[in-house]
Amino acid sequence: MTQDGLQSGHPSVRAETQSAHGEESGLYDSSERYDFERLKRAVAFLLAEHERLSSEKAELLEELVERERRLTALESQLETERERRTIAVEGVDKILGRLEQLKDSVSASISAPTRSETAQ
Repeated sequence: MTQDGLQSGHPSVRAETQSAHGEESGLYDSSERYDFERLKRAVAFLLAEHERLSSEKAELLEELVERERRLTALESQLETERERRTIAVEGVDKILGRLEQLKDSVSASISAPTRSETAQ
C-alpha cells in the first residue's frame, strides 16, 4: 500500500494500525507491527515447511536404505544363481562327455569283430 493509502485510513490499513487499546498508532508503529506480523507468519510458514521437508527427507532416506538393502540381497541372489548355473553347466558337460564315451565304446564294440567271428 502506498503512503497515501496508509494516511487515507483505508479500512484494512486502519485495522493494522490500531493498537491493543483500540487507538490508532502513528504511521511508523503500524508499519513496524505489520512487518512484524508478516515476518512472524513467514517464519511460521517456513518452519512448518522445513519440518514437512525434513520429514519427507527422512522417509525418502528410509526408502533409499530399504531399496539398497533389497538391491544388495538381489545381487547376492543373482551371484548365487550364476554359481549354480556354472555348476549345472559343468555337470551337464560331464554327463555329455560320458555319454559320448559310451557312444564311442558301443560303436567300437559293434564295429569290432566278435571272438566268434574271428574264430571261424
